[in-house]
Amino acid sequence: MKLRVVAESGTQEPQTGKLFYGPGAAKKHALPRLDSYQEECLKKAKKYAVDQNVKISAVRQTIMEQQQVCCV
Repeated sequence: MKLRVVAESGTQEPQTGKLFYGPGAAKKHALPRLDSYQEECLKKAKKYAVDQNVKISAVRQTIMEQQQVCCV
């Protein structure tokens, strides 16, 4: 791909070399859409992860409370 750049003198200078896309460029490679079964599995997995996080947080909080009572 050749690009032309207008120099200060007003003439167009050809540019050569590879064209690199920056962070604002449109992405050519997108992930494929999930079908309904995959969306349902993902939804269940997210719910499970949240439930596990809540469970672990409750256990940690209980342990911390027991340690505070024990050491006071």
